[in-house]
Amino acid sequence: MRGSASRGSPRRAEITEVALGLYAERGFRAVSVDDVARAAGASKTTITRFFGGGAGLVRAALVLEGDIVLAPLEAAAHDLDEFARVLHDTVYDDRCLTFLAFVLGEARSHPDVSQIFDEAVVQRIARTVAPAVADAAGTTGDPDRTSAAVQRFLGDLLGLDLLLAVTGRSPDPELLADRRRRAVAAVRRDASHR
Repeated sequence: MRGSASRGSPRRAEITEVALGLYAERGFRAVSVDDVARAAGASKTTITRFFGGGAGLVRAALVLEGDIVLAPLEAAAHDLDEFARVLHDTVYDDRCLTFLAFVLGEARSHPDVSQIFDEAVVQRIARTVAPAVADAAGTTGDPDRTSAAVQRFLGDLLGLDLLLAVTGRSPDPELLADRRRRAVAAVRRDASHR
């Protein structure tokens, strides 16, 4: 998906950036195709030609934001310690927090936003770090175990289950139970050391 927001057209990329700014500022519901066309100095016909309409424009804007947010993660994916640091730096950056707030605010009323976020961000983060996790966990060649290891790793860092739930995907109950057990055990361990 990298670069798909522009698809080789500088004008398409410019309109996508304008749309992204408007969506982040005002929310999906408050921004029409006409608003984006006006702000970008484009016609509605141009937007329809480039994006197929409003839904395609939203998809392009979210993919563009995913590209921007995920670029540093992709660069750090070879090293789990560095990936964890960059993930925290990225997620807690104001731009990313604004993006996440936008998605959270729009997800219930626009399920397509959830699906796009899942594809453009959540699944991409998991795919990006999967090789390094598989190597460290010894699960190379076992996609199911690697997937579970990636979910645990990201869940320990950010609570991936929450992100999955936001995108409409149900968290794995066994992973949730394991997280609860580990969290309780960690609390008891900390308490016993005092």
